[in-house]
Amino acid sequence: MPYKRPSAAPCRIMTVPGRPARLVVLAFLTAIVAWPDAGMGQERSSIDRLMAMCWQNRDHQLKINACGTALRVLGGFTALQRAEIQANLAIGYARANRPEEALDAIDQALASFPDRTDMLSVRGFTLHALGRSGEAMADLERVVELGSTETNVVGQLSDLYLESGQILLAVGVLNDAIDAGNAHPRLLTARGKIHRSLGDMDAARSDFDRAIDANPRFANAYAERGALSAILQRQDAAMADYAMAIRLDPTHWHALVNRAQLRRDRQDYKGAVADLDRALALNPTDVSLLMLRGSMNQMIGEPGAAVRDWWQAMELAGGIVIGLYKARASAAGHYGGAIDEVLDEELRAALLNCAQDIECGPVTSATYCTMATGEECDLDFTTITIMPPVAPGERRIRQTIVLW
Repeated sequence: MPYKRPSAAPCRIMTVPGRPARLVVLAFLTAIVAWPDAGMGQERSSIDRLMAMCWQNRDHQLKINACGTALRVLGGFTALQRAEIQANLAIGYARANRPEEALDAIDQALASFPDRTDMLSVRGFTLHALGRSGEAMADLERVVELGSTETNVVGQLSDLYLESGQILLAVGVLNDAIDAGNAHPRLLTARGKIHRSLGDMDAARSDFDRAIDANPRFANAYAERGALSAILQRQDAAMADYAMAIRLDPTHWHALVNRAQLRRDRQDYKGAVADLDRALALNPTDVSLLMLRGSMNQMIGEPGAAVRDWWQAMELAGGIVIGLYKARASAAGHYGGAIDEVLDEELRAALLNCAQDIECGPVTSATYCTMATGEECDLDFTTITIMPPVAPGERRIRQTIVLW
């Protein structure tokens, strides 16, 4: 008897006291195989529940188990029904961070139905997860060619275009989807970011405003509008938008980082440290944030904490210490004491001596003065510059720490 896809009614999973729901479900899956003589009504009901679990379950392992069991033990599927089960199996594998198995399952589904947009989308997302951006782009382009304006597809394709430097294609695919009626806040915000990067600030603000009007709880639109206001030197407006983004999403990393930088510019160093603490709790290995927090700790009179942040940054970057330049005796004495408290003999020796492969020479005011004017500036503070090692042929980037 051909299988009929179940309705979208939610699937209830019954539990047994003292036993996890997953064990009960696995026992149920096994029981289906052992019921060859069950009455037709009971068998039909059991199969429908199994298939509902394959289509609707958000627990990736239960979804994999249900779809896999259906493919192994049930018959009577049409080619389309089998392909849809394989697509759901692929989704389960993808959610379980098993992209190779997801790709195998979705390839089997697409072998019979190469132009199913939902299946092409799954394969595109899976290929992107595997780092195969060109193939992912081709699949998602095909989905769009077939008429889809689905938000995740358009957003991912736009991101892939941007990653490959094709900014006009990125804004074009967003324009097409928005003009076709999908003015989703995510797409409006993505287009606003591109307008901002191209210098069209009015168009950027219009997109961010539209995104917020469409969904006043969409944190990312506030964060990006705040960044726009910061560029335009509207600091109060930027602070208000960053605050709203963080209120809506306390883990919004970019809003925390951007507000920390703005607080630094406004000389609110304690506030900057508080935001950086939260951002680093989300990403403890971000070298640039550790260096920035070190500078802010120094500004609030916490040189020991500052040095700890900088040394951790150097360790994470695999950094080479380029030099430590001491200035006035008073400054050297003050910060020398803080360094002695924190750093061991080996590090102090590396910082205080010019070794064979360490670049030595005059360092000017945070290097910013010479960069801005081309003129040599007075050296009246302590500076540490680190240069992370890079692969042959790549450009080295210096990062300078200033101990005022």
